[in-house]
Amino acid sequence: KAQKIADKVGQLSPEDKDRVLKRAEELIEEV
Repeated sequence: KAQKIADKVGQLSPEDKDRVLKRAEELIEEV
């Protein structure tokens, strides 16, 4: 699952990557 996410993030632009990483951090903190 993490690899799929990494593949998707690799295809994003730097701006999208930044947004995804911020979102991921929020999700991780919730768990």
